[in-house]
Amino acid sequence: METTLFAKTMIILCGQLSIVFGLSFYVLKKAMEAYQNKTTFMGMSFKGAMNLKREFDLVPYVDFERTFPAHMAIPGDENDPGVVAKDIDDWKKWTKLGYRDWPKGNKFLNGVFISWAILLLSIAFIGSASFGVGIFLFTLQSILFGLVLGMIFLEMDENDGIRALKITILATIFSGFVGYSDVGQALNSSGIIHAILFFGLLGLILFEFFRTTMNFSRNTIRLKAFFGIGLFILFLFVDFARLKELSGTSNSWDTAFHLAFTLYLDIINLLLEILEAMD
Repeated sequence: METTLFAKTMIILCGQLSIVFGLSFYVLKKAMEAYQNKTTFMGMSFKGAMNLKREFDLVPYVDFERTFPAHMAIPGDENDPGVVAKDIDDWKKWTKLGYRDWPKGNKFLNGVFISWAILLLSIAFIGSASFGVGIFLFTLQSILFGLVLGMIFLEMDENDGIRALKITILATIFSGFVGYSDVGQALNSSGIIHAILFFGLLGLILFEFFRTTMNFSRNTIRLKAFFGIGLFILFLFVDFARLKELSGTSNSWDTAFHLAFTLYLDIINLLLEILEAMD
């Protein structure tokens, strides 16, 4: 009996998501071990804290040997140009005024993130040439993104990160049922819905572009995140409906790969928007 297009798509999609989510939990586990053993993991040290819900929270930081002159800045103040402490007495003076050591970059994580971004973009161009090449690149970027996602969880609050992951999984399952229903088919055949998706995605991209040069309030960013959540759930409705539609006309691994990659992007973007809304 031949495997259906739905089954092929789910095999690819669930396999990649398992890698991402499994590695993110691996990062959380190793971070906890590093905290308990007072060691480092992925170039980061960790200290324990308690969040507002009285849950234990790991806080990552880069430990370094202090040297002078030392760059310092006020945490959270993006408009502060920073200061330079010339010696330990100067450092203590600025510390009393609320300044802290300038955050040190993590070369390992920077390399992981850049490599992941390059692989993700390459899938859209190189990956479509061959199913085997596409799966190989897909798996590599999933491994890298799993590490990135684990650190994102730690940077915000791993407890909220796990809650966001659960919400994303439930929303995806719900979207699958809607996409395979008559509602999903109607949405997929609507030109208005496709226009909303196109201009909505364009709006999100423009917002993120302007965000690099402009300061938006936390409420504005959260409203954008809620808009993004609604938009990517709508993307999931339409893409699951498209999967059902193609099941009657195409049943190849190449088609399954493209559908799985599209759904993967929907799910990951939905998770990132939920994380931003919760942060």
